[in-house]
Amino acid sequence: MNTVYSEKSAMSLEQQPLLDTTPRKSRIASVWGKLLALVVLLTFVATSYVVVTLSMTKPKYPDLPNFYVVKDMDPKLIPSHKDDTRLILVGDIHGSFKQLKHLLDKADYNKKKDQLFFLGDFISKGKDSEGVVDFAIKHNALCVRGNHEDKLVNAYEKYHHLHHQKTLKTPGGHHITRDAPANILADEDDLAEDFTAEQMKYIASCPAIMRLGDIAETGNLAVAVHAGLMWNVPRLEDQDPDAVMRMRSLLPPRDTVYTEDDDGVPWFEVWNDKIEDRPKKDRMTIFYGHDARQGLQLTKYTRGLDSGCVKGGKLNAMIITQKKNGKFDEELVRVSCKELD
Repeated sequence: MNTVYSEKSAMSLEQQPLLDTTPRKSRIASVWGKLLALVVLLTFVATSYVVVTLSMTKPKYPDLPNFYVVKDMDPKLIPSHKDDTRLILVGDIHGSFKQLKHLLDKADYNKKKDQLFFLGDFISKGKDSEGVVDFAIKHNALCVRGNHEDKLVNAYEKYHHLHHQKTLKTPGGHHITRDAPANILADEDDLAEDFTAEQMKYIASCPAIMRLGDIAETGNLAVAVHAGLMWNVPRLEDQDPDAVMRMRSLLPPRDTVYTEDDDGVPWFEVWNDKIEDRPKKDRMTIFYGHDARQGLQLTKYTRGLDSGCVKGGKLNAMIITQKKNGKFDEELVRVSCKELD
């Protein structure tokens, strides 16, 4: 049969789709490019899923509660002869949990009747800071903040990228500005990584100063701090919390500037001298720790209870009880820390 060719049939042939003339290598490259894009997309989806899942399961680290310069002990916790309740104030523990338990055994500690009180620096340097804090939480121990707790709070906030803790004079009082503490120890950096939110909430809740009520042997107000008080600042709310947590000496000639070193007059000597000039109703007896260099110091208006337990010294506790006549009595209990290392 003869094939008929016409212009119409030629146009029809031109409109037919042409065969793929793309080189074979180019087609392969295109396929690999699409596969690579798919792999990237799947990787992104998988990574996003993992990130979201981890963010949902990662422990939450909320900002710490406010730090107060002054708080008042609940009057219900004041020792009473009617039910044989006691207040037990313990000097610097520094993570020496085994020694703390030995001390409380010697003091015949009874959780149902006794109120524990830690005078700051109950963490850092020792072997079991976590054990001490867990014990404090379990036994509802009261506390004041020491310089090492203060450093730990700062390290913890930095490690978990938290807002800086607010400092207020009193609950509901004025806000004050403080500089971050210096010379944070490696031990406190480690604790900042290890401590739970619950443990840090307890530590951060310790005020710089706590009024204990009129339970001093001399009949005046008893106050708990870690390091000391400035004699020339009458109102506790106006005390500098950094001085309260760090002082050891006052610099002459006026004795109105504190130092953490021993190159001045011990603050407690100045306090005992100057406090006599106040009316009796305005006098205060201070229970404190911090100064292991001075060791146990019991004077008329101050009770220094740090004897360097963590370095093999002694761990001290002052037990306050009430007599039947309504006055208060103090009993010192001590244990050697070296024999329990």
